[in-house]
Amino acid sequence: MKIAKIVILIYLTALFSLTILPKLTIFHASPNLILTIAIFFLFQNETKKGFFWGILGGLFLDLLGVGFPYNISITTVIVLLTYFLIRKYFESSNILIFLTFCFVGNLIYSSLFAIALQHLTVVYFPIINAAYSTFLGLILFLIKKRDYDKSIFPFIPFGQEEIGQRRVRG
Repeated sequence: MKIAKIVILIYLTALFSLTILPKLTIFHASPNLILTIAIFFLFQNETKKGFFWGILGGLFLDLLGVGFPYNISITTVIVLLTYFLIRKYFESSNILIFLTFCFVGNLIYSSLFAIALQHLTVVYFPIINAAYSTFLGLILFLIKKRDYDKSIFPFIPFGQEEIGQRRVRG
């Protein structure tokens, strides 16, 4: 039953990405919410959940008819595997590392998507799309951070604390 709820949530997120987010474009670029959430879960060391969101969300986006068949699923898996393989070299609790990975991952995704759709004349499209998706990732990060520790100003990096640990007040 829990998996069914998650699948429905992923489907609703994909539907939201295709119906509402295109209305909120900046220079005709709309964010990739599925990939941003998947990278967020990988950043939280929830690898299975991140890949599940990325693969299933990409399949839902493919099935709902955006672009070429399986283009979104394949590029999402490529970006997630790249992030998964190189994340061990970085401190996972730093917000700047997360935002960098979110930007670069969405930039790779947007560039591959633009090449597949032959939108090569619009050079700024992948950059705007990646920046917009990274902004959504920042919002997710700050919401998650606020839930864990409401006493710290949200823009301060975590430093020595790990995600999920609460500060003990004396």
